Amino acid sequence: MSIREKTRIALLLAVLVPVASGAQTLSFSGPIVEMSASVPPILLVSVDEHLGTSMVIAGLVDPSSRDFVQSPDRRFFELRSDRPCDLGSFNLFSNIPGKYKVTIMSQNGALLLPSSGDKDDGIPYRLRVGGNWIACADGAFVYIGSGKSPWRGPPLGLELQAGPLPKERRSDLYFDTLTFAVSVE
Repeated sequence: MSIREKTRIALLLAVLVPVASGAQTLSFSGPIVEMSASVPPILLVSVDEHLGTSMVIAGLVDPSSRDFVQSPDRRFFELRSDRPCDLGSFNLFSNIPGKYKVTIMSQNGALLLPSSGDKDDGIPYRLRVGGNWIACADGAFVYIGSGKSPWRGPPLGLELQAGPLPKERRSDLYFDTLTFAVSVE
């Protein structure tokens, strides 16, 4: 046996024999540090794959008179009173178990206004959020939800149902801006 091998065996025995016999125990006599962390309540709403909270919507009356192509994000659409217009969806993240309120504020008080901005020619509408029709009160649509969600949350569908269209049916774009906010209920 070489000296190197004898040294290895001696070191191994020096470590193993006291541990095996219980002669050596480890103890910690320093200060005890306790740590805790808490995650604050988080409610986030996002539109269009980012944390933006507003969208401009534009409905075109009588698209046959113009070259009409529905926008990929569905914010530019053919305005019809006989069926809902799909506006896409928005995402909601919640880490609270209780209720929350999503307020969708309409800049024009639930009216799609023509490019002239004349409220007398505005077209009233209502929204469907997550399959539920919501009426407008004081310029805002309110959706109540509850529970925790995964990050980015499940998409909540958003549809618009227009009221009566102008009798003249002149070709025009009708606009509104929707702003989303979320709070604990």
